[in-house]
Amino acid sequence: MYPLIIALAILVIILAVLYFRKEFVLLKEFKLTVPDDYQYETQLTNFADNHRKDLAYYNYFITDSNFSKVSNNLIPGKTYLVKLWIRKKRFFSKMISFEKCLAWLKKNNVILTGAQGLSLVYQEKKEELPIDKWTVSFDEKENLLYAGGNHGVPSIERRSLGGYEFGLGYFGLDWSGPDCLMGFCDC
Repeated sequence: MYPLIIALAILVIILAVLYFRKEFVLLKEFKLTVPDDYQYETQLTNFADNHRKDLAYYNYFITDSNFSKVSNNLIPGKTYLVKLWIRKKRFFSKMISFEKCLAWLKKNNVILTGAQGLSLVYQEKKEELPIDKWTVSFDEKENLLYAGGNHGVPSIERRSLGGYEFGLGYFGLDWSGPDCLMGFCDC
């Protein structure tokens, strides 16, 4: 009897350690084929022209000129696997830095696409975005807009009552919300 109790206690400890090691868990993944006419240099202008009126909020700093540098250009006609990770809910949730979020994405071999990738997901697969969560699309810090003392990280929220918001989070601040990290991956 005692060896069974000890084995169960060890198993519970191992599972607890594994659970608390991961900051994020995979929420969903879906395939997205980049349209043949996609051009990262004009993606944000085209997106704003075609979708701004449909959004409940659109941050006017999200422009091609403000996000002209991108770590990875998506290839027209290529199919990618888009992954969404959600931050684990914990009884005592601690703040997490954007640097740790970026490190998590790199550890998972994500292709960083910034505002261009996020706008493309809205354009092609917005129904895949989680409801009442901000989905954040990272890029290297030096490729993000620098304004007001912070680097802007593109994000979209899909609202439960309908509508979407396309905004900017701030790279330099810690993050506490139940939001999602988005990343493109090779299939």
